[in-house]
Amino acid sequence: MKLKEFGIIIRTIGIICLFLFMINSVVPIPLSIVIMISVGYLCSAISCSAKLFNPSVKHHKIVNYFIALLGFIFIMKNL
Repeated sequence: MKLKEFGIIIRTIGIICLFLFMINSVVPIPLSIVIMISVGYLCSAISCSAKLFNPSVKHHKIVNYFIALLGFIFIMKNL
């Protein structure tokens, strides 16, 4: 595993944990930041040319869709 892929894994796990903490109201983050992150990951998943179940971590659509879904759940919970 390359260092870049390891960094992507750590970043992804961190964002997933952050969203889970925000959904449980443990960490206060501004809603505008959550919207930017969610839309960014959704756009990344939509624009990715890799297949849906590609084993590559760098272009993994399922993870990007999951992070966007967590963000939208938090947004809907706080509206």
